[in-house]
Amino acid sequence: MEDREREASRENTDRKIRGSDRPSSSRPSVQSSSNKRARLEGPGSTSANNLDADEPLEDSDEDDDSDSDDDDTAALMAELQKIKREKAQEEQEKVCSISKLSMIHFFIIMS
Repeated sequence: MEDREREASRENTDRKIRGSDRPSSSRPSVQSSSNKRARLEGPGSTSANNLDADEPLEDSDEDDDSDSDDDDTAALMAELQKIKREKAQEEQEKVCSISKLSMIHFFIIMS
Protein backbone atom coordinates (compact mmCIF):
# COMPACT_ATOMS: atom_id res chain seq x y z
CA MET A 1 0.00 0.00 0.00
CA GLU A 2 2.83 2.45 0.81
CA ASP A 3 4.38 1.79 -2.59
CA ARG A 4 1.14 2.88 -4.30
CA GLU A 5 0.96 6.02 -2.18
CA ARG A 6 4.56 6.91 -3.01
CA GLU A 7 3.92 6.32 -6.71
CA ALA A 8 0.78 8.47 -6.61
CA SER A 9 2.69 11.20 -4.78
CA ARG A 10 5.44 11.11 -7.42
CA GLU A 11 2.89 11.36 -10.21
CA ASN A 12 1.24 14.34 -8.51
CA THR A 13 4.62 16.03 -8.19
CA ASP A 14 5.43 15.27 -11.83
CA ARG A 15 2.06 16.68 -12.94
CA LYS A 16 2.65 19.88 -10.96
CA ILE A 17 6.07 20.28 -12.54
CA ARG A 18 4.65 19.68 -16.03
CA GLY A 19 1.68 21.95 -15.28
CA SER A 20 -0.86 19.31 -16.18
CA ASP A 21 -3.51 17.56 -14.14
CA ARG A 22 -3.58 14.56 -16.46
CA PRO A 23 -1.40 11.58 -15.73
CA SER A 24 1.58 11.26 -18.03
CA SER A 25 0.17 8.13 -19.67
CA SER A 26 -2.88 10.04 -20.96
CA ARG A 27 -0.87 12.92 -22.44
CA PRO A 28 -0.61 12.82 -26.24
CA SER A 29 2.84 12.33 -27.60
CA VAL A 30 4.71 15.19 -29.22
CA GLN A 31 4.75 13.38 -32.50
CA SER A 32 0.96 13.04 -32.64
CA SER A 33 0.45 16.72 -31.85
CA SER A 34 2.92 17.76 -34.54
CA ASN A 35 1.14 15.49 -37.03
CA LYS A 36 -2.14 17.09 -36.04
CA ARG A 37 -0.61 20.56 -36.52
CA ALA A 38 0.67 19.59 -39.97
CA ARG A 39 -2.78 18.33 -40.96
CA LEU A 40 -4.46 21.52 -39.73
CA GLU A 41 -2.04 23.77 -41.56
CA GLY A 42 -2.28 21.77 -44.74
CA PRO A 43 0.04 21.79 -47.72
CA GLY A 44 1.28 25.14 -48.94
CA SER A 45 0.83 26.90 -45.62
CA THR A 46 3.76 28.42 -43.79
CA SER A 47 4.34 27.23 -40.28
CA ALA A 48 6.89 28.46 -37.77
CA ASN A 49 8.95 25.34 -38.47
CA ASN A 50 9.25 26.16 -42.18
CA LEU A 51 10.53 29.74 -41.78
CA ASP A 52 14.17 30.62 -42.27
CA ALA A 53 15.78 32.58 -39.46
CA ASP A 54 16.91 35.33 -41.83
CA GLU A 55 13.61 35.50 -43.69
CA PRO A 56 11.38 38.42 -42.63
CA LEU A 57 8.01 37.52 -41.17
CA GLU A 58 6.21 40.31 -43.03
CA ASP A 59 6.39 41.60 -46.58
CA SER A 60 9.28 43.91 -47.40
CA ASP A 61 6.73 46.46 -48.67
CA GLU A 62 6.47 47.69 -45.09
CA ASP A 63 9.81 49.45 -45.47
CA ASP A 64 8.39 51.41 -48.38
CA ASP A 65 5.30 52.20 -46.31
CA SER A 66 7.37 53.49 -43.41
CA ASP A 67 9.34 55.77 -45.77
CA SER A 68 6.09 57.06 -47.18
CA ASP A 69 4.74 57.49 -43.63
CA ASP A 70 7.86 59.49 -42.73
CA ASP A 71 7.34 61.68 -45.79
CA ASP A 72 3.67 62.19 -44.90
CA THR A 73 4.60 63.06 -41.31
CA ALA A 74 7.19 65.58 -42.46
CA ALA A 75 4.70 67.19 -44.84
CA LEU A 76 2.04 67.38 -42.14
CA MET A 77 4.48 68.89 -39.65
CA ALA A 78 5.52 71.54 -42.21
CA GLU A 79 1.87 72.36 -42.84
CA LEU A 80 1.23 72.61 -39.10
CA GLN A 81 4.16 75.04 -38.68
CA LYS A 82 2.83 77.13 -41.56
CA ILE A 83 -0.63 77.30 -39.97
CA LYS A 84 0.90 78.27 -36.60
CA ARG A 85 2.91 81.09 -38.23
CA GLU A 86 -0.19 82.39 -40.05
CA LYS A 87 -2.23 82.28 -36.85
CA ALA A 88 0.48 84.13 -34.90
CA GLN A 89 0.65 86.79 -37.65
CA GLU A 90 -3.15 87.22 -37.57
CA GLU A 91 -3.05 87.62 -33.77
CA GLN A 92 -0.31 90.24 -34.09
CA GLU A 93 -2.33 92.12 -36.70
CA LYS A 94 -5.37 92.06 -34.37
CA VAL A 95 -3.32 93.49 -31.51
CA CYS A 96 -1.96 96.22 -33.79
CA SER A 97 -5.47 97.06 -35.03
CA ILE A 98 -6.81 97.27 -31.49
CA SER A 99 -3.89 99.46 -30.47
CA LYS A 100 -4.47 101.80 -33.43
CA LEU A 101 -8.19 102.03 -32.65
CA SER A 102 -7.43 102.74 -29.02
CA MET A 103 -5.05 105.55 -29.99
CA ILE A 104 -7.60 107.01 -32.40
CA HIS A 105 -10.27 106.84 -29.72
CA PHE A 106 -7.92 108.51 -27.24
CA PHE A 107 -7.12 111.36 -29.67
CA ILE A 108 -10.82 111.86 -30.38
CA ILE A 109 -11.58 112.09 -26.67
CA MET A 110 -8.69 114.48 -26.05
CA SER A 111 -9.68 116.87 -28.81
